[in-house]
Amino acid sequence: MSKGGRRGRVLNALLCWSDLLRLPDRPLSFPLTIWVENTTACNLRCEMCYKSASTSVCPSNVHLPPEFMERLLPEAQSACFSLLLGYGEPILSPNFFPWLERLIGIGCTTTTSLNGLILTSERARKIVESGVAQVSFSLDATTAETYSQIRKGGDWDKVLTNIRQFMQLRAERGSPLPYPRLSFVMLRDNLHEIPGCADFAKSLGVEFIAVMDPVFYSQETAERFSFARGEGEEAIEELRKRCVQLGVFLDYYEDSPSIYFDSKGMPTCPGKTPPALRYQDDPSPLFCPMLYTTLFIRGDGKVAPCCYLYEKVVGDLTVSSITEIWRGDKLAQMRSAIRERNFPPGCRICQRLLLLRRREVMTKGRVFVHRTWQASRERRQTGYAAQVQASII
Repeated sequence: MSKGGRRGRVLNALLCWSDLLRLPDRPLSFPLTIWVENTTACNLRCEMCYKSASTSVCPSNVHLPPEFMERLLPEAQSACFSLLLGYGEPILSPNFFPWLERLIGIGCTTTTSLNGLILTSERARKIVESGVAQVSFSLDATTAETYSQIRKGGDWDKVLTNIRQFMQLRAERGSPLPYPRLSFVMLRDNLHEIPGCADFAKSLGVEFIAVMDPVFYSQETAERFSFARGEGEEAIEELRKRCVQLGVFLDYYEDSPSIYFDSKGMPTCPGKTPPALRYQDDPSPLFCPMLYTTLFIRGDGKVAPCCYLYEKVVGDLTVSSITEIWRGDKLAQMRSAIRERNFPPGCRICQRLLLLRRREVMTKGRVFVHRTWQASRERRQTGYAAQVQASII
């Protein structure tokens, strides 16, 4: 499907809704979300990052060439959302702004994530004026001491100065877009600061925060950063209460694979019970909504089913189109295997797996299609459009 415009995107959302009810191996719909890793270059050395893991296959300092735009964008006219981020710092790519402009230009509600270190006033102004829906700043801390422990090579004072400058430029423009967000990955080192994230965000004029469970890609990082599940739940509960008091919106990503997985996809340290084990006695089909809604394009042009399965290549944009990859044999085999509970490594412990409950899909799908229509129409007037993708399932 390549038909664009609001009607094309709503039609694609309807087809996706149908696919989620039927769980075909080869969907009729096009991906609702196109995730573009425009670069793998980064100016930080965060220990918990996939790039720092001994098992990482992420190439260093690779920029997705602009010619890939011509292969991707004509097909992506019916996508509702685009994420311009990955395991690198997006703004380090010389093609960051061309990618941003083109993705927004085809009508996608587009978001990006930055570490804020090299966000000059000129770059900040261009981002503010671009029409991008949301800019997330990855901090993982609310104090300089904790920040220096986690984000190696960073400069706390510089980051805060750049965020304040960004907020000022946004205020001068007089538009709610781009919608700013602060993001935090819960780790042993910053767990004590999680309850105070709302107050910290409010002090910067930011009213949207995201907190994510960690993803450990090696035993070393699991031992270094893991914490007791009860401690994490207590911190989140305190944060929820504070967010209500301050009027700060909290997006808690508790569905990530939050425990280290080995080569066989089995958990090796404590965490939440994954759906594959929790529902092992339930005969209902399991499915991964990512395999029916999202496609991850790596910085080298290869395509993965999601960011957590970076090394599992299901296609290559140099030789295949997005549609050919989306409906190709490799993804079809993955969808079939998960439905039949023959889980690929990694998927076995992922919290994103869902039971097929058609009544829930019907209800949530109806809401999502309506919001897709609204977000498509109002994406330049409201930051809420950037959050609609959370309603897919």
